[in-house]
Amino acid sequence: MYGRGGFMKFGKKGLLVVASLSLFALSACGKSAKETVVSSTENILNAKQMESSGSISIKLDSNAKDMKPEDKAAIDMLKNISITVDSKTDKDAKKDEITIGANIKTDAMKMDISIPMLMDEGKKALYVKANNVKSLLQLAGIPGDSFSTLEGKVIKMDMKDLGEVDIKESTEIQGKVQKLLLDAIKALPEDNFTKEKDVYTVKLTGKALKAVIEKIFDEMSTMKNFTGTKQEIADFKKELEGANLGKSSVSLIYTMDGKIIKKQDAAIHFEAKNPKDEKETFKFDMNIHSDIKSIDKPIKFTFDTSEKNIVPMDELQKMIGEFMNQFMMNGEMDGGKVTPVQPTPTEPAA
Repeated sequence: MYGRGGFMKFGKKGLLVVASLSLFALSACGKSAKETVVSSTENILNAKQMESSGSISIKLDSNAKDMKPEDKAAIDMLKNISITVDSKTDKDAKKDEITIGANIKTDAMKMDISIPMLMDEGKKALYVKANNVKSLLQLAGIPGDSFSTLEGKVIKMDMKDLGEVDIKESTEIQGKVQKLLLDAIKALPEDNFTKEKDVYTVKLTGKALKAVIEKIFDEMSTMKNFTGTKQEIADFKKELEGANLGKSSVSLIYTMDGKIIKKQDAAIHFEAKNPKDEKETFKFDMNIHSDIKSIDKPIKFTFDTSEKNIVPMDELQKMIGEFMNQFMMNGEMDGGKVTPVQPTPTEPAA
């Protein structure tokens, strides 16, 4: 396991687990401290509608001697990335609107990305605001301003065309992860809960954390796009059993205003050592901050998904293809100016 690239392999499996732990924090993200934490968590998980805004910071570090160049590059990028997440959820309408922002800095580039998305489970569609598509095009090396005619439009993608992404399955797994963590919190003794003024904290460590990680891994291994083999699953569980997670922890922190949840923070720290060389360590830290704007109040989504405002994904792909052809014929050969391609008009729904 700890051969060439093995240490980072364990790290990637660990990241899979801590990423699943973060799902709970992002969506969750006169009584005793324990009762307050449990009831607050249940209120968030059971909410039919919720609106929140927050930020995520990530730190990854490893001093493994056999680290591959691509692993080191990923670590260096994570050291200089800041992420924001604004979300609106309406379970009754089966809609989720999420805006993910990222500021990325490396030696080679500096980039700000903002990607608003709307997932409509009823229509089995994912919508992306086209005026932000230039961020994605820039990642592919295509000048974003070449598609200015898309301003104000919405790009529609059919969920069944998103390859390995299974929104329904991911939602089901997320629900199971949330329940596992809630059950783990309920099973903790009162000593694991603290209160300081209006701030309530619960911390999972040691055996309780190991048990949750193993159960979450079991759930994730049932997903269709899970690529691990039975042997890799067995190896992971064996290593988890013998791993020293003494310094690893997951903390949830609630800031209350009376009985109303105003803020939720999560601090995830995952640390492991190479059993063959304890000087080699792998550390992962994720801090999630969420401001809860509203719970169980009407949600107003900002996407105009009327037929006249939609640009189908195949139409966008056609535009990109035509742009690349023009670039090869004109832009690269004689410096000619590329004319933005006009989208094909879409007839309004009858």
